[in-house]
Amino acid sequence: MKILNQKYNRHSKTFEIVEDGVFVIEKTSNTNNEYKVHFEDIGTEEFILNKKKDSAITILLLSLLFNAIFSCYIIFQEFEIPDKYLLLILNACLVPFYIVIGIYWSEFKNESIKVLKSKNPINFFYREKERKEVNDFITLIKESKKQFFINQYYKVDNLIPIDVQKHRIHWLYENKYISESDAKFILDELESKRIIEGK
Repeated sequence: MKILNQKYNRHSKTFEIVEDGVFVIEKTSNTNNEYKVHFEDIGTEEFILNKKKDSAITILLLSLLFNAIFSCYIIFQEFEIPDKYLLLILNACLVPFYIVIGIYWSEFKNESIKVLKSKNPINFFYREKERKEVNDFITLIKESKKQFFINQYYKVDNLIPIDVQKHRIHWLYENKYISESDAKFILDELESKRIIEGK
């Protein structure tokens, strides 16, 4: 699984692990963002953001509802309309209420987002049904990042100074990308190369 697709209302996200990072596509009804986050810019820290219901929208809706009912009452009292038109007038008065509910419906849902800290945001929808899939994908990103750095730095390179290569091996070991025995092995190889070259 090198690709994760997510959809929430009219918002979709696609995450693809590529050779040197994660390619992210975020689409909404009016925007389309595409960007790449390189493994060098991806951290290890994860956290969850929980979005709660917006109380201002709730107050607005309650106000609209009471105003619609009150307007309906005044119309019936003022114009002495027969009771058979009650439902029709009530629905007409509730149109603004229905419109606001339609526009702000997503604001009434609790929403969770899991963030993998990085230079550019890697934000996953984190609903109950997607949690395992998201956690597995984040683990895959971290494993791909580890493998990328091992492929880049765990080798003897004739063009890069030996001190720089040793520093990279120490960095791989300190970040737990390689074991102590792997670090000793490559450091011994680098030391042998240095002795052979007479540096």
